[in-house]
Amino acid sequence: MNPDPGETTAPAPAAAPTGGLLALAACVALEGLALVVVGAVVLVDVIADGAGNPLLWAFLVALFFLYGGTLLVAARAVLRRRRWARAPAVLSSLLALPVGWDSLSQDEPQIAVPVLLVGVAGLVLALAPGVGGLLVRERGDDASSPEAPDQAA
Repeated sequence: MNPDPGETTAPAPAAAPTGGLLALAACVALEGLALVVVGAVVLVDVIADGAGNPLLWAFLVALFFLYGGTLLVAARAVLRRRRWARAPAVLSSLLALPVGWDSLSQDEPQIAVPVLLVGVAGLVLALAPGVGGLLVRERGDDASSPEAPDQAA
């Protein structure tokens, strides 16, 4: 029986994210949230202290907000299994490692330990085939692949 031409069919629901994808999304979201918070702290500090070069500080704050916001969007994309989300996840995790190591060398373990843990966990999860390998769905991609679950984007 043919469906009514005026009736629209709902897209097939996406498969629920696995625990590994949830953990990866959490790592990326934590990194993004941390950058947004640091940007807000720098902004408040600049406004309160009236720092020397406002253009430089405005650029720095904008950079924190932009990169943090991008990571928050990437965390959501991880849950939707978008392939492009893997690159910012790997990049931000790689950048977290020297930040954590430097904080550790400056005797600030309260900053270093969480940064290193999230960075290492995010990097391992993003590169693990069982987790990062699930980030393959794009619109129109993998539709003919037998191992890809059905998804209408």
